[in-house]
Amino acid sequence: MKLKMLCLPMILIILWGCTQAVQPSKTDIRDRLLDNLAMDLAEIHLMVEIARTKYQSEIVSFRVLESWTLFPDTEIRMVTPSKAKIYNVLQKSAVEVSTLNGPALVHVLKIQGEEGVFIGIEKPGRVGTYHMGVFSEERLGGYLVRFYDAEIAKDPDAVKSLEEYLSMTSRMEKAANTILKKLMELHNKYKTTQIQIESFHVNFPMISIDIQFKFKTF
Repeated sequence: MKLKMLCLPMILIILWGCTQAVQPSKTDIRDRLLDNLAMDLAEIHLMVEIARTKYQSEIVSFRVLESWTLFPDTEIRMVTPSKAKIYNVLQKSAVEVSTLNGPALVHVLKIQGEEGVFIGIEKPGRVGTYHMGVFSEERLGGYLVRFYDAEIAKDPDAVKSLEEYLSMTSRMEKAANTILKKLMELHNKYKTTQIQIESFHVNFPMISIDIQFKFKTF
């Protein structure tokens, strides 16, 4: 009986020692988190570099002067012989496109209408009321496009240039969604750890990424 009683404390001491041996230190935890974060950031950086290399190597016939500025409160009133409609402009982009008469500045509008989101093409200075509605309508780069300027709508070079721009925009949006999903995964992965992801931004059209994070007290 005495032997058994002596063995029990010895076993407990050994088990306690083993438990203490496998417990990682604060430094080990920090280093593992940093290693994991470095691998995750490297993966995101690779995704961004692939997208940048892919799109910036393309030869295009347009030049982006202002890329998709938010205009959540802007409204366009469409007037036709039968009725008037109000459309909300969500975003606006200023693009210099090729035309038969040389480069021309156009505004590309992302518009929310009753039937859904579509793209409107206009020349600068034409805001407010459009009489007789749309000059032409077609699908370019995966978007429903409505032209509010007859000269641009009938110019094959301008239409081709806009199709290139909208096609690239569509593909870049898909790339951005993939990158943003990965960033959200990163945020969720570390939100319960000592690393806090404070903010992240994906910048277009240069395709760059800014991530701000800080370390909590270990």
